[in-house]
Amino acid sequence: MGYSGRGTILETHTDKDGVPRKMLLRLSRKYVARRLRKDKRVDWKPEYTNLLGLLVVSDLPVNRQALSAEIKAYYKTHADVRPSLINISAGGACLGVEGDLTRKALMAHELYLFFLSPSFADQGEPPHICMGKKVGTYRDQEQGSALRMRFLYELDWDKSQSVLHWADIEFSGSERLRRMIRDMPDTDREQAASL
Repeated sequence: MGYSGRGTILETHTDKDGVPRKMLLRLSRKYVARRLRKDKRVDWKPEYTNLLGLLVVSDLPVNRQALSAEIKAYYKTHADVRPSLINISAGGACLGVEGDLTRKALMAHELYLFFLSPSFADQGEPPHICMGKKVGTYRDQEQGSALRMRFLYELDWDKSQSVLHWADIEFSGSERLRRMIRDMPDTDREQAASL
């Protein structure tokens, strides 16, 4: 876990080399706690995106028809406003979104249905579909409003025929996303190899 909040250094004690060895701190009663990242988070380029969506749902879709209906409805109502993927890891993502999504309360019980099909995926590979929850927001002048989410469940395509099987990935992260990130085109690596 990581904790952040305001604090004041009241006193320090250093060793003979001047390196701090003891500190007396006064910490604020208000702080934010969050789990620290355990997976590599990579920046995403717009050209990597073939299909991308994010919508708020009240529950996990139970069958392919319900999932298909949710995604079709999303594209009908969000034809002109789509999120942009800022970065992603096996455990979560940060997306540039319209203001309404960032204004929703952090403690709300809504689930976020995230789906992604990268442009470099193999032919016929199903999209990555994860359910997550909002863990934070930020506002950037260049990128606008952004929503940070942690993935809770991932659609297991191998076990989902008509009834959908959602694997719990809250603590482990997505192995499938981990592989996608590992196999992503990396221009720095490609340039280094060509030198």
